[in-house]
Amino acid sequence: MAYRFYYRIGMPPRTPTAYQALDLNEAITTHLPLVKRIAYQIASRLPPNVEIDDLVQEGLTGLLDALKRYEPQPNLNFEVYARTRIRGAIYDACRRNDILPRNQRDDLVRLEKTTRSLEQTLGRHPLKSK
Repeated sequence: MAYRFYYRIGMPPRTPTAYQALDLNEAITTHLPLVKRIAYQIASRLPPNVEIDDLVQEGLTGLLDALKRYEPQPNLNFEVYARTRIRGAIYDACRRNDILPRNQRDDLVRLEKTTRSLEQTLGRHPLKSK
């Protein structure tokens, strides 16, 4: 039994043909490139120990959530809605798997930026004593 998901294509519907029904496998296959593109964009800003496959899997959960929750609106097509849900699912998974609280992570990022700035200014790695 195939599940049917409906999403709007084009402008607000005037006839029932403005909606296209897709089964779950077809919807995933259709939008998998979008999920992968978003996962690679996010992975480029993460440490190298984060697996891209994990990000894609979390993105697929976001896609499934988008397929279930999407309600057609005149100014919101499915791909825009799905992109937001996919990105959110990936970021939520990254936050769940992070061992540091957010404020400590922000402090660490600020420290790394300052260190890089000092390295460029001084031409060497800054000393811990200064």
